[in-house]
Amino acid sequence: MSLISKKWIGGIVFLAILAALCVGMMGWKTQSMIASAYESCGAPNAINLKELGLSPQQVSKIKGLQAAYRKKIVGLCQQHCDEKMKFAKLLEADRVDGSAVRASTAEIARIERESEQMTTEHMLAMAQVMDEKQSKIFLRKFSTEIVKTCPIVFAPEAK
Repeated sequence: MSLISKKWIGGIVFLAILAALCVGMMGWKTQSMIASAYESCGAPNAINLKELGLSPQQVSKIKGLQAAYRKKIVGLCQQHCDEKMKFAKLLEADRVDGSAVRASTAEIARIERESEQMTTEHMLAMAQVMDEKQSKIFLRKFSTEIVKTCPIVFAPEAK
């Protein structure tokens, strides 16, 4: 299991969290032990992949999935940030154009939707690399992490 370093696991966590945080939905997060380079993101520790007992082949496949996901999600994150900046400028204009504000909001929502769908597909692809037991544990822990990102779930008035 030495193939799975904390840094690699942290990278997996960071990517999924980056997607969620950048699209502002505080949604889909994934795995484990966040490496010190990513701790500044304020991301919670999620899933420890070591608990899954992944084979070297599984680790290799998951690394490939992560690399492809990273390229796509970072691009969406940049689009989202750019659109949020555009939105802010529209609101700060001397004369606010309601149509332009609504169009910008729609574009932000489109990017968020695309990111959520991409992250979902990524998590399902990762689960497919795992055997039934590993997948069940992974997805169960992943679902727990999803709920933790919803502040209303843990608000005193929500209980």
